[in-house]
Amino acid sequence: MAKLITAGCGISQQSFDKWPTWPKFCALTHHCDHINVGGPASGNEHIARSICRVIYETEVACVIVAWTNHNKLDVYVEDFSKHLQIKNFPTRNFLINYLGKIVEAPGWWPSSVSDDNLFKKLYKETIESETYYFIRTLESILAVQNLCKLKSIPCHMFFGYEFDFSFINKSPELKYLYDAIDWAQFVSLDPLENNFEKSDWFKYNTSQQHGMIPVAGWQYEFYTRQIIPLLDQYYKQKDLTKFQHLEKEILLITQDRFEKGIS
Repeated sequence: MAKLITAGCGISQQSFDKWPTWPKFCALTHHCDHINVGGPASGNEHIARSICRVIYETEVACVIVAWTNHNKLDVYVEDFSKHLQIKNFPTRNFLINYLGKIVEAPGWWPSSVSDDNLFKKLYKETIESETYYFIRTLESILAVQNLCKLKSIPCHMFFGYEFDFSFINKSPELKYLYDAIDWAQFVSLDPLENNFEKSDWFKYNTSQQHGMIPVAGWQYEFYTRQIIPLLDQYYKQKDLTKFQHLEKEILLITQDRFEKGIS
C-alpha cells in the first residue's frame, strides 16, 4: 500500500508523549500505511529533506505537511564531540534523524529557540538574515511541491505559524520563489498557532517558554475537521465509532495536563 506521509515541527511530532498530536490519529480512522516525519523543533529545511527522502525511498500516496516558523536553524552534525557540546545546552540539546527521532551523532540539530547557546548567538549576531530565512523556507516548500508533482503525489499544506507575505513581496530575492509556489496546495493560510489561540482550547494551554504544542483537545478537533476529509480522498475510512469515543478521553487528558501544568 502506498504510504501516507505527514510532517511538521513540534505541533506534528510523533515522539511527543504528554498527549496525542494529530498524526497519531491517522491509523485510527483510515486504512493507511503511515509514516510521520514530524520532529521536535524541526525547521523547514529538515521537514522538506525528510519528506523528500521518504518519497525517494518508498511509494507515497499522499503528503500532508504543517510548515513551521521560517527562522529556525537546522544544522547537520556529524562530529560526536560537537554533539557532546550540544548536550550541555539547556534547550534544544538533542539531535534528530529524518524520521524526527532523537539520535546520537550524526543527525540534525533542530536549533530553534536556542538563543542561550553560543553557536546560535554567534550566528544571530553576525550573519543572520531575515531574507535568507525566507529563502530557505520558500525553497523548502518549492522542493516538496516540485518533487510531489514529478512523482504525481497529491500534497496538502498548512502553516504552523504566521507567515509574512508582505515582507516576501517587497523583496526581489523572494518574489520569484513566491511566484513559483502553488499556493492552492495550502488547505488554509491561517496559521495553526492562530487557530489554536482563537479556539476555546487555548484556555488549557500549558506551553510556555520554549515552543508551542497545542493541547490534546485542539489536536483532536483539528484532525477531525481538517485531516479526515483529506484522508477520505485516498484511503478507506474505518468505523469511526472508537475514534469518536476518544473525544471524552481527550477532554479529560486536556484538563488533567492543564491542572498539573504539564507541557
